[in-house]
Amino acid sequence: MILVMPALLPGFDMKDTERRKSDTSAYEGKKIAIASSGLNSALTAIKFLLYLFTGSAAVLAEAVQGFPEVKKIVSLRARNSGRFVFVEAVLTIALKRLKEAHELADRIEDEIRRRVSSVEKVLVHYEPEKRDCTRQAVPLADLDDAVSEHFSGAPFVAVWDTGPDGAVLSLEILENPFRTVKRGAGIRLAAFLAEKEINILYAKAPFAGKGPEYVLSDAGIDLREPNTKSLAKLMKGH
Repeated sequence: MILVMPALLPGFDMKDTERRKSDTSAYEGKKIAIASSGLNSALTAIKFLLYLFTGSAAVLAEAVQGFPEVKKIVSLRARNSGRFVFVEAVLTIALKRLKEAHELADRIEDEIRRRVSSVEKVLVHYEPEKRDCTRQAVPLADLDDAVSEHFSGAPFVAVWDTGPDGAVLSLEILENPFRTVKRGAGIRLAAFLAEKEINILYAKAPFAGKGPEYVLSDAGIDLREPNTKSLAKLMKGH
């Protein structure tokens, strides 16, 4: 019997053999770690699916629907990343002012996190509630159809609704309650019209850089210059 010692073989390195064994052990350890990590991710995904299908999705919907300003849930989605849950909601709301809409989104996020502790982040996208009519307004110089050259100093304001076909559905003539106010009359009148949910305001008075412009813009009111001095013609679209 001939015994061949490995150390006597040409090109053989004992240290190289030990290093290969070490590398093999490390590789096997990594495979186990990866498999374990994959198993944990799979279990987390399964738990997340169970989380969604065992009523927690309903909890999210109830949290959103608890706010009267929310008129419709367009979509409500949740996904997980590890043990954390991310929620994205697209809502139709009955608010036009950006500040109020932002505040509502923050309150909805707080409520969702309060009800579901594993939620890490909530994204709320909102869109204004669509109306079947368009509400328009214009300052009046008198009750005889004349459009006013002024805004805050106008004695009256005409407010009317038009349908999708442009037909006038209603008309209301309001007294300007801020006509005699010395300071801030324009801002107050703009806020007054915003509360009336005006969509379009016709006014000849320049608002650039002034208080009323910011109030109207924040309320989402479209400011236009009238192309006629007659209320009747303006309502007909002239």
